[in-house]
Formats: sequence, C-alpha cells, structure tokens
Amino acid sequence: MISDHNKQFFDQKTFINVCFHELIDKPEQQEVTQPDGSRGTSWSLPYRVSKGKHDQDNKKGVVMTYDVVFNRDVGNFIVQAEFKKFVADTAIDGVNKVLAENKEKVSADYKIMKHIQCKGHGGKPQLMTVKVETGNPLLNNMNVNKTETKL
Repeated sequence: MISDHNKQFFDQKTFINVCFHELIDKPEQQEVTQPDGSRGTSWSLPYRVSKGKHDQDNKKGVVMTYDVVFNRDVGNFIVQAEFKKFVADTAIDGVNKVLAENKEKVSADYKIMKHIQCKGHGGKPQLMTVKVETGNPLLNNMNVNKTETKL
C-alpha cells in the first residue's frame, strides 16, 4: 500500500493498493543501449487502475483509495528496493492518469506501508472490471462499465 502524506493543496489523503493477478499482461524487459554506449534494461509494466473509492484511515478521516493491479510476476521482483520504488512510482503514475480527467494529481511524496491486511469484505478486495481483448469484435466493443468480471 502506498500512502500520500503531502496535503499541500487540499486535505485529502490517498491510499494506493498495489495488487497482483495473473489476468494482467506479464511484465517485459528489454536490453537497451543508450546513445553514450551504456547499457541498461527497459521495463514494461502493464497494469489496471480501479475507480477511486472512499475509505477511512486509522484516525477515521476520509481518504480516497485506488487499487492498481499488476501481473503476479511483478510481485517476484519487488523484493529489490529499486524495483519496489519503480512499481510504486508506476502505480502513482497510473492513478495520476485517472485523476488527470479532473485536473487532480497525487503527490510523489509517499510512504510504502508494511504489513497491511486487506480490509475488503471478508478479507478479500473488491471486484474490479478488467477489459480483455478477444477475437470477437462484438465483445471487444462492449461497455465494460456495465459488466463485472471476477478478479
């Protein structure tokens, strides 16, 4: 879980739950060579962002919570501190893309929370709609806001 503690513009704390599921596309890495000749790795981390939902923090204050879901393989890499930060920054970027529609933004000043248990119904997260491309053009054009899938 990522918690945004910067309340510089308005008093709204935000939580971002980083989750993993096999239906999300797998991460990809590619070796790249920079113009100066140095080599590195470029990553692609596909993800899905839920709609924001109102919640309460431990002091009963109102917070917004978003779920960002990556493929389960990403979870294997977050034991490395640099990759954990990369995943957190990617999750924040994903939420910021959702918030940009309302000209809002999550601060990059965050804290990664530890040992947090799911507060969802029965200890399980809420269902999230994920659009999956199929070979059927009728299904591909279906309005996903009117359909729920179990994830």
